[in-house]
Formats: sequence, C-alpha cells, structure tokens
Amino acid sequence: MRFFPTFSQKNFYQTKYTRLLGVLIFLLISSPFLEDSASGSVIISITFLSTLLLIINTFNLNKVTFWVYVLLAFLAFICEIIAQYHFIPSWSESLILINRIIDIIFISLAILVIGKRIFSDQKVGNDTIRGGICIYLLIGILWAFFYNLLFLLDGDSFSEAINLQETQSLNIFLYYSFTTLTTLGYGDIVPQNHKGMMFSNLEALIGQMYSAIILARLVGLYTAEEINKTDD
Repeated sequence: MRFFPTFSQKNFYQTKYTRLLGVLIFLLISSPFLEDSASGSVIISITFLSTLLLIINTFNLNKVTFWVYVLLAFLAFICEIIAQYHFIPSWSESLILINRIIDIIFISLAILVIGKRIFSDQKVGNDTIRGGICIYLLIGILWAFFYNLLFLLDGDSFSEAINLQETQSLNIFLYYSFTTLTTLGYGDIVPQNHKGMMFSNLEALIGQMYSAIILARLVGLYTAEEINKTDD
C-alpha cells in the first residue's frame, strides 16, 4: 500500500482523505514547535484553516452552502488571529469561544460525513483507510476543543498541573485528549468536575471501540480485496 500516491488531476478527488491526513499529521507534529513565536502561531492558525477547507472539500456541497462553510472557516480564523494578538482585548475571550464553537461544529460534521462516506464505499482502497485514520485523529482534536471550551467556561475543570499560560494554547488539551483517546493516561492532568470526567470517559470508550471495531473492519476489508485480486 503506497502511502504517498501520485497526484494528478484525475485522482485529485480520490485522494482527498490522503491530503487531509497529511495536513492533520503536520498540524499535530509542528504545533508544539511553532506555538512559542508569533509567526509560528500564525502558521498553526493557517494550517488549521487549511484543515477546515480540506474538510469542506470532502462534503460535496452545492455552491451556496459551500461558500457559507468557507466564510465560517475564515470567520473562525479571523476570530483566532484577533484573539491571539489582542487587537480588541475586551473581546478576546468571546472571540476564542466563537472560534472553538465553530471548530467543534466543523470537526463534528467532518467525522459524520467522512464516516458515512467511507462506510458506503463499495470498495475499500488506500484512500478509504486513510479516511478512517483521519476520523480517529479528528476525534482526538474534537475532544481537545471540548476540553478547551470546558476550561474557558470553568477554569477549575482540570487539575492544577495546568497553568493559565499553557491552557491559552490548545496543545495541552491535544496532549490530554490523545492520551485519553489511546487510554495511555499518564495521570498528570485530571478532570476536576463531573463534566470533565464524563467527556474523558466517553473519549476513552470511543477510542477503544473505534480502533478495535471500525479501523479493524476497514483494514480487514482492504486485505480481503487484495487477497481476491491476487487469487484472480
């Protein structure tokens, strides 16, 4: 199975999940190294905007709905930039909340749409499996936004191991989300109220069921198709 396919106009649409997966991996790996500088934060914001635009590209929307989603994506991007640079200090908290809510809506829709598409495919190919991996990564990112939103609404939602400066960045919540999703659970960050506990438990359950059932099913179908091709 080739991880990096040959891109051409013919297979541009057929490799949409591969491109989305590449951007997601870049976002997760690069964000800790870029967050400490102003220019790096902008790069992270632009990368996430690209992620939203790639997500929109998977929806197959009509023209009007497509541009509504694009405008929402740019609205989230503008809100984040204004909040990061404190252009309007009194609006910063509200703009971050708006940004998080829009991001949650986009990621939730992406998980539903991509999930429906890949499970309705007649044949499971390389890009289909990458779409399944995209869903897994998007689940981790979605829950990071949930945790961040919960913290913005209640600063006592998580243990004192998180200080205020770190939580203004999303990276600490991405770290907590993926350690919970994979049930790694270092224990350095602990939810302090029932809402945080509920979200953590739910994410851990989804992580276990998704990897054990959904991804395993996709890989199994792909392997069976490859074996059939070999037999033929």
